[in-house]
Amino acid sequence: MKNNTMRRWIAAMATFMLATGSFTVTLQAAENIVTVAEIKKPEEEVKGYVIDDSAERYLNEEDLKTLDAEKLRIARNEIFARHGRRFYYEDLQNYFDMCEWYEGTFKPEELNMAELTHLEAANVMLIAKYESNNSEQENDNDAEVNAEKEYILEFSDSKYLEESDLAELTPDELRLARNEIYARHGRRFYYEDLQAYFDGKSWYEGTVEPDEFDQDVFNDYEAANVLLIKEYEERIEDAVLESAYILPDSNVCYLEDKDLEGLDAKQLRLARNEIYARYGRKFLSEDLQDYFNSQTWYEGTIEAEDFDTAMLTEIEAANVMLIVDFET
Repeated sequence: MKNNTMRRWIAAMATFMLATGSFTVTLQAAENIVTVAEIKKPEEEVKGYVIDDSAERYLNEEDLKTLDAEKLRIARNEIFARHGRRFYYEDLQNYFDMCEWYEGTFKPEELNMAELTHLEAANVMLIAKYESNNSEQENDNDAEVNAEKEYILEFSDSKYLEESDLAELTPDELRLARNEIYARHGRRFYYEDLQAYFDGKSWYEGTVEPDEFDQDVFNDYEAANVLLIKEYEERIEDAVLESAYILPDSNVCYLEDKDLEGLDAKQLRLARNEIYARYGRKFLSEDLQDYFNSQTWYEGTIEAEDFDTAMLTEIEAANVMLIVDFET
């Protein structure tokens, strides 16, 4: 799975988790999606938040760009901490224990994503996406951690997996977990990164060329688990487009005031212009153009002066006007 897929995957997870209702934040990986330096215990009581309104409005990358890796990790976890979650990682627990607003009443395994609002879940995933996109060191650390583990899912050949077994794996880990089922049977790999990864495992003996491999060697568990992981990866990919928009349905449904109430001025502006951006309109404002260039679905093909608003459907035109009214 390529890096851009990894970035899109994390952005999609907020929508996907809430839609399926099958994911519980229970493992240490939930606290530390990417490894960063240990948080220094504050010398005096922390009275505020890294991002004080992350429970009240949808964040954007502008809100995150001044935060270092340590503060991004805190900002992500303080969304859970607001709900009283306790933490496996001692540095995180020490940090939040010093916050006057924090009351740690729930064990990590007791906090379900359903406890978060959609807004909060989206913000968790945005921060995680930003962490992944903007820290090569974190990605290197993730790779080092995986290199030290003999298996991603050591029991994938002896029990039927459930989606909860996959929920906290990164895209790279999902790819490795799926392919280690093949690797157990000595399959070699076309992709150099996969081959190098499995060559580093003490249990791996690559003796079967990819075009000679027969999946009939899988037992019932392995065959079912390969399909489950693959379907899981594909479902995440299917969720990408929804999570990539400020207002995913603004081209097909009439919006109401309640749809806009959680958006700040910047997000309202983006939501209005993404209606045009869906048609490939380019933008004179550099910040708008930069934003849409970063979206996986955007293809800017029409110069701003050449764009005709008559292209908009009745629904889209009405939604543009509603957003404009809401902005003013």
